[in-house]
Amino acid sequence: MSAAFASFARTGNPNHADMPNWPAFNPRTYPTMVFANECKLLNDPNREERLALKAIRALGNTTATMVQ
Repeated sequence: MSAAFASFARTGNPNHADMPNWPAFNPRTYPTMVFANECKLLNDPNREERLALKAIRALGNTTATMVQ
């Protein structure tokens, strides 16, 4: 992880030889690097949680508009 941070600080790109290629963010695939004993790239690993929070926020915005 520290090598990815250092690479990002130096070049603006976190990729380096000791981890899988980490593509730029894409809102369709949400490429997410999982740093563990072995680094791996997952696409949208928390999709269900992300969508649930998005729905809750949308409800909150609707409620706030109704209260005003």
